Amino acid sequence: MKRRFWLQRKWRIEEMEEDLQKTENQIATHEKKAHDNWLKAHAAERDIAEEKREAANLRHKLLEMTPKMAMWQDEPVIVKPIPGRPNTQNPTRRGPRSQNGSFGPSPVSGAEYSPPLTAEPDGRPLSATFN
Repeated sequence: MKRRFWLQRKWRIEEMEEDLQKTENQIATHEKKAHDNWLKAHAAERDIAEEKREAANLRHKLLEMTPKMAMWQDEPVIVKPIPGRPNTQNPTRRGPRSQNGSFGPSPVSGAEYSPPLTAEPDGRPLSATFN
C-alpha cells in the first residue's frame, strides 16, 4: 500500500510538472505575442506621428500657396509653347474668304489681298520650312 501511495504521488508530481511546463510555455508564448504587439503598436504610433507632421507641413504649404493662387487667378494666363511640338493654334482670320481663297486685304500691305494658305508655301514642301 505504501508503494502504491508513493507511485501515485510520484505520478501526480510528474503530471503537475508537465502542467507547469505547459503553463510556462504558454506564458512565454503570450509574452512573445505581447512584445510583438507592443512593437507593432509602437511602430504604428511612429507612423501616425510622421503622418501628422506631414499633414501639418502640407497644411502650412497650403496656407502659403492660397494667397499666391488667388493672385495668379487674377492675372492672365500665358501659355508658353513647348519646344519640339508644332504650333497648334489656328491662324487668326480677318474676315470671310473671298472666292479666290484669300482672307481679304492685308492690314500690313494696305489694299493688297493676302495670298491664300496652301499646304506647300513658296513651292517648297511643308517639311522643308521647319528645318
